[in-house]
Amino acid sequence: MRDNRLARAVGKYVEDMRMRGLGEAYIQESRGVLKRFTLFCIEHQIRCPSAISPGVLRGFMDKHREYAAKTQAFYLTILRGFLRFINSPLAWKFRYRIVGRGRQVRWLSLEDVDKVLSTPMTPLEAIAVGCHFLAGMRRIEVRRMTIWDVKEGVRTGQVTLIGKGSKLRTIWLHPDLREIFRVYAGTTDSSTKAKAVPLSQTQYTTLIHRVSDRSGIPFSSHDGRRSLLKNLWRLGANMATLSALAGHSDSKTTEAYINADVDDIREAIEMYRPQITVQMVSNPDR
Repeated sequence: MRDNRLARAVGKYVEDMRMRGLGEAYIQESRGVLKRFTLFCIEHQIRCPSAISPGVLRGFMDKHREYAAKTQAFYLTILRGFLRFINSPLAWKFRYRIVGRGRQVRWLSLEDVDKVLSTPMTPLEAIAVGCHFLAGMRRIEVRRMTIWDVKEGVRTGQVTLIGKGSKLRTIWLHPDLREIFRVYAGTTDSSTKAKAVPLSQTQYTTLIHRVSDRSGIPFSSHDGRRSLLKNLWRLGANMATLSALAGHSDSKTTEAYINADVDDIREAIEMYRPQITVQMVSNPDR
């Protein structure tokens, strides 16, 4: 097996972060980014820290260009910290323009949703992703959910959670999501008061990105919620139902989730069938 000095340097950097007393959650998140970077370098036949070039750094960042601007900035911060650790001049010279100011708005088609949900996932990944795509839950709601809520969902087919703005709302579970809850409940022996998804916000984002990479379809947690509302609307669900499902007090908020896109416009045009026959001749004035 070929010597990989880059992987060893990453290991030393992680240990250095621990010696500096950084939080373990932050260290693990940083380690995940650097592991991705190491694998990217290996794919490009780079195994030595001194061989890292601006092109390699740019290629790695471009690979994650679909991510939110905040996540891209985090990746760039971790890379620069590592470059400083190995005394690379690129730590100060490398510049990268982060695109977007926030999440990129996306709606996934039913086919893409099916592909995401068919991706091999751990029970923890499945319950997080399933809650977004099959129940339209917000990230904060998933992270607040307890083991007791999961077991109650298995028993009754619904969960009642404190959502955005500390508002209490009841969420009905899709049969497939209820089955995910059942499987997950059988894999944990934690206290019923424990969090079902015990992850920090950044760890949670990393989990979603991990499944996104595995499925080959870029998406965020909010894209799952948005896709559910959009697809139900296209299947004929009315606005009142969608607002109730999303937990929106104002239907205008829901409307923003399902704004018409190119596919909607194309389908609307194709649905227009006037009862006429267009006659075409070479010169209509003759």
